This record gives sequence, structure tokens and C-alpha cells, in this order.
Amino acid sequence: MFDGLSLMNVAELTEINRLIGVESPPTSRDILHDVVSGWMAQAVKKEGASRSVVERAVLEWTAQAFKVTFSDAIDTNDLERLIRRRIADEASAFLNPSWTITCALIAVGKVDNIPHKLELMEQAASMAVPSQGALRSHRDDWAKLCHRWSTMDPLSELYPFIEEVRERSDMGVECLTLGLALSLMDGGISFPTERLFRQVAEQFGLDRGESDKLQKRVNNLYWKHHNAAQPTQERSGGYADPIGSAARQTVYEAGALEALATDARAKMLSTLQPEVKKSGWSKLMGSLSGMSPFFSSRMKDFGQATMARVVYHAIVKQHVAVAAEMYQSRAPVAPSVSAFPTPPVPTAQPFVLASEAPEVDLPEVEEPAPLAEQVEIQQDSRRRIKLDL
Repeated sequence: MFDGLSLMNVAELTEINRLIGVESPPTSRDILHDVVSGWMAQAVKKEGASRSVVERAVLEWTAQAFKVTFSDAIDTNDLERLIRRRIADEASAFLNPSWTITCALIAVGKVDNIPHKLELMEQAASMAVPSQGALRSHRDDWAKLCHRWSTMDPLSELYPFIEEVRERSDMGVECLTLGLALSLMDGGISFPTERLFRQVAEQFGLDRGESDKLQKRVNNLYWKHHNAAQPTQERSGGYADPIGSAARQTVYEAGALEALATDARAKMLSTLQPEVKKSGWSKLMGSLSGMSPFFSSRMKDFGQATMARVVYHAIVKQHVAVAAEMYQSRAPVAPSVSAFPTPPVPTAQPFVLASEAPEVDLPEVEEPAPLAEQVEIQQDSRRRIKLDL
């Protein structure tokens, strides 16, 4: 996990510093890293301990939070893998109803653009489903749904999924945002897409004024991110970021970390996927991954949700880095979405936690200590990682 934290860039570490309560994050990457490391040590009551001791305590805390069964003898690499798989599985189950509704919004637009929309949807989902095999399986299922709903009105089959998403705070708005954003690949939001959007928004409890506001916000969000990929020359000679603080103006602003992680992940895997698009779409898709509301719904307070998010991102980053290093010479195999076999009528499945074990009392996550009091965590040797990507 700490190897993954060490791989994070300044933007990612700065965002984590903001999440843990540092109002004015330092500019030094090393200090940013030490602040996060010290905060983790403080949260698990291991101030002054070695890096390996802190790391193990943080991982065991996370495993308990997600009811991952493990023994004291388990290898730390194996514990990391179990945690990543458990979080990914639960996040996938949590987000599946919203992904299904998004497929419907994709399907009623231009049919020729469905494969391109699914590529971007897969990019957003990659934060929740880091396994490439699992992603291909989801992509195939989404392609089948899109084929089915491109020839019929999908609303009647969406009600069970709408009911599930409606019960989760902020997920309905984020689901509609993702669907509309992807629909903009048609060059604009078509009449069938807007009609379905209005119908689903009404089911989520949004009136016409609220859905109008959401549609305008999505359109503005898309163009801000799009323009951010085209820097303009300032008079002083530097480059201006047209988006400015747009990450904090998104529908669910806490997704900024996921947006940064999506960008970093794409760059890290560029040797595997040389055709990665360099555009504002990656930031947009990252901020709409759904992982932020997942952690918020899963943990009982903001501090614990933040800890779980940071641990998960660090583990995924570590594993992706090793995968890129191992397979950089291999050519990528792109999933096929050209064939659309007709699927059975979809059935909504309730989100159920992977374990029904009794609740575990987790330590409260504390505010970070002042920078001068941060603990210097010793650098241990790099471990070998068991991959499951």
C-alpha cells in the first residue's frame, strides 16, 4: 500500500491532504506524502512506528471495516489483494443499478456511437472494477443491454433499478450526470435521450426546474473539462487552466480524487494502451466513477470513508504500476463490442454486503497533526506484488 502512496503525484497527494483536513496543503511532494503517512499512523495509533508496522495496521483496519476474514499469519501482499477484491466486488454491486440506467440513456441516442460511449463508461467504471477481465464482462453485458434498448422503450424495464438508486443519497444525480455526459458524444442531447432523462429524473424526485438545472450543469461541466484539455497561452507566457476549480463544481465534488486517479492510471498504463485519449474526458469520467458515494455510503463517518478511499487508491495504484512494468511490451487486446446478442430481460439485484458479520468498532480517524509534528516513516524494501488485474 505504501508503495502505491509513494507513486502518487503531487495533484493526487494534494487532493488527499485536502480530504483529510489540510486547508493549505504544502507544495513539496515529500511533505505532502509525509502528511498523509503521518495521518494514517495517527489514525491507527501507531505514531512513531516503522513503515511496515503502520502499513499492516492500516490494512488490518481496512479489512475489518469491509469484513474481510484473515489470520494474523496472512502475508501482507495477500491481505492487500483480498481488500482490493472485496472493495471492488462491493462497489461493483453497489453501482450496477446506476450503470444499467446509464446504459439505457446511451442506447436511446445514436446507435453508431454506442461503442464509443461504452469505452468511456468503461473508463469511469475502471475505478470500481480494476480487474480487466471483470471489466470486459461488464462491457459485454452493457453492450447487450444497449442493443436491446436501442430498439425499444427501456423505461418499463428500468423501474427496479430506479428504485434501488433512488434510495441512495446522490447516486441518482450522479447516474443521470454520467448518462447525459456520455450522450454528448452524439454532438448534443437527442430528443429520445432527453425524454428518457426527464422520465428517470421524475422517478428520482426531481421536478422540471431541477432537471433543467442538472442538464445545464452537465453541459457546462462537459465543456469545461473539454476545454481544459486545450490550454491557452497567457500574456505572461504561462498556460492557463480554463477549468480552474471546476472539480469542486461537479455534481459530486468529492470525486476529485477519482478523477485524478483515472488520469494517473491512464498514463501509467500508456505502455499497455498506447492509444489512450489525451482529453478532458478522463477527468470527467473519473469524477463520475461513483466510488466516492460508495465509500460514503459504506462507512459511518467522513474520516473513515476517506481512509478507505486512500487505502484503496494506493493499493490499486501499486498493483497497476507493477502490471505496467511487467507487461509493458505486450500489445493490448481491445474488447469487442460489435456483436450485440439479445439478452434476457434484466433483473435488478439488491445490493448486499459480502459479509453479514457483526459490526466491528473501528478507531475514529483523527485530524492530522501540524506539519512540524509529522512522523517520519522509515522506507522498507519493496515487496513483490501478487497481481489479479
